[in-house]
Amino acid sequence: MDNDDLDVIKKYYEEISKIYDDAIYTNIPEEMVEEQAVLKNIVDFIELRDPILDLGCGTGHWTKIFSKRGYSVVGIDISPEMLEIAKKEGLENLILSDIRQVPFKDNSFGTVTSFWTLQHMLTLNDLKSALNEMYRLVKKDGTIIIGDNVYNIDGVVLNEKHLDVDEWVGEWGLKPLQVYRRITNPQEIANISKENGFRVVEQKEKNNAFYQVIKRI
Repeated sequence: MDNDDLDVIKKYYEEISKIYDDAIYTNIPEEMVEEQAVLKNIVDFIELRDPILDLGCGTGHWTKIFSKRGYSVVGIDISPEMLEIAKKEGLENLILSDIRQVPFKDNSFGTVTSFWTLQHMLTLNDLKSALNEMYRLVKKDGTIIIGDNVYNIDGVVLNEKHLDVDEWVGEWGLKPLQVYRRITNPQEIANISKENGFRVVEQKEKNNAFYQVIKRI
C-alpha cells in the first residue's frame, strides 16, 4: 500500500467519522443487526483474556464494550478523527498507529481483535503484515478474533485492490465517498495463520460478514 492509497483511506474516515456511529451501529438495516448479533454472541461466549488490543478501533464501539466489562483495553486506529470521537466517549489508552506496525512488545496482549479493518489491507503483503502483528502481539495462550466482509459494496467477491464509491452515505448528508478495499476471505486468513503456527478454532458467517477465532497451535 503506497502513501496515496493510505491518504484516500484516511480521508474516507475523516469524512465518515461525522456519521459513523449512527450509520453503522444505531440506525442500521436488519442485515447488519444480524451480523452484529453474531459477533456479540462470539464475544460473549469466548474466554477473553486481559489486556485486550482492539486494532482498527475507530470510534471505539467495541473498545467501549470491552472496557465496560472490566477489561483493560488499548485501541489503535489510523484516523485521528475517529479516535477523537472515541475520546469524547470517555475512552483512554487510544493510539494513532498503523496496524501493520504496532508499538508494543511481543506477547503483550491476552486478546487481539480486528473488526472490519483487514479489508483495507490492499495487498496480500499488507494483510500478512497486519496478521503477523497480531501473531506477534498475542500471548501464547491468548486469542485473536477477526470480523470482516465477505464481498464488496456491489455484492462481488473481489480479492484484489479496488476503489469503492460509497454512495449510501448520501442518506446521511454526505457526498459519495471513495475508499480503497481488498476483500480478504476466511480461507486466506486460515492459510496465513497455519503458516505462522496458528489455527482457526471457530468460524461463523452471517450475510456479508465472517468471523474467526484464532489460537496458537
